[in-house]
Amino acid sequence: MDFLKNSANEEPDYITYPRTFDSYKWYKPLIVLVLFLIFWFLFKFSKDVITLIVGRLSGIDSDVVAAAILGEKEGYNLFSASGALIQIGTQALMLPALMIAAKIVKDRPFSSYSSTNDRWNWKDFFRFTLISLIVCAIPLTLSNTIGGGISAPIYFTVAGFILYTLLVPVQCIAEEYVYRGFVMQTAGSWTKLPLIGFITQIIVFTLVHDYDIYGTIQIIVVSICFGIITYVTHGLEASSAMHMINNMTNLYLTGFSIDNPLTYNAVFGTVLVCLINVIYVIIVLCLIRKHKDIS
Repeated sequence: MDFLKNSANEEPDYITYPRTFDSYKWYKPLIVLVLFLIFWFLFKFSKDVITLIVGRLSGIDSDVVAAAILGEKEGYNLFSASGALIQIGTQALMLPALMIAAKIVKDRPFSSYSSTNDRWNWKDFFRFTLISLIVCAIPLTLSNTIGGGISAPIYFTVAGFILYTLLVPVQCIAEEYVYRGFVMQTAGSWTKLPLIGFITQIIVFTLVHDYDIYGTIQIIVVSICFGIITYVTHGLEASSAMHMINNMTNLYLTGFSIDNPLTYNAVFGTVLVCLINVIYVIIVLCLIRKHKDIS
């Protein structure tokens, strides 16, 4: 794939898109970053306070909740309501933090993070969500249930299940806005080279995930695939849909204690995740070629 030119000449290049705005200045993304971090930490502090309250109302000792917030999660039910806030609440808060920061700086419309059409395309998002269910959710579920099934008590509490279901889509979309949106577009605009932006988001996305070697390989492949589909679709809908379905599928499988001996094979899991994402990219590329209405 040639990252030095756009895949669809009639539309601006997504990665260097910020440079097309008259208000663009190279230093403005740095101001956005500083404000984003300030708001994010403020939101996180508020979220941690709420987590302590939710945990206490659930009958969990405040010291135990505080320790879990600080990283001591051993023995803590992370599939409870307070567990959902601890696990993904912080990432979900990146979206409002980035939105407020971008609107304060006014270097460009916040909608330009979504796509070169300056809008979030719900039709595309739901279309790619359906494809992700087929390509990702079904294979992951089958690989975990064939010969396995429910092997332990269900971890989910009712409140935890509801809160995870509500927060995971926000968390995944937030990460796409930050890494495939802000990071990739900023680096690409600074250098005027889409390839630099593409590589930068891979590096940053990998570094923020503290995984073992197999998990790191999966993250690298995922960030490559998400970067490609963001580039060819000129927006975040396709990557957000796949990100959401992948995370929710794995969450539900773990929360309901559905497992299979094969899932403990790191090599098998890595190959499966990589294969799923590569197949998804191929399907997206085929759809782009066939349907010109996909943004």
